[in-house]
Amino acid sequence: MFPAPRGGAQPDQVSVLITTNKAIREWPEVLAGDAVLASAILDRFLHRCVVLDIRGRSYRLRDLEQTFCERQETIARSFLLPEEPGVTK
Repeated sequence: MFPAPRGGAQPDQVSVLITTNKAIREWPEVLAGDAVLASAILDRFLHRCVVLDIRGRSYRLRDLEQTFCERQETIARSFLLPEEPGVTK
């Protein structure tokens, strides 16, 4: 399932980071509604692990919204403030 540890490291000494925007309770739905498969996968993932539940807005979505708003403002300015002849920006 995971690559073999290098340098003689034991499986418990290997770090694996998994990120998702789905809660653990939503995994059966994501895995084609297969609760048995989700249970088996989660059993292996969650054994001796640390779960960090980070709440809040995604930085990627926040940046995307900011970029979108900036582009909309630029487009609006180009329509609202027509260029004067002989004036360059």
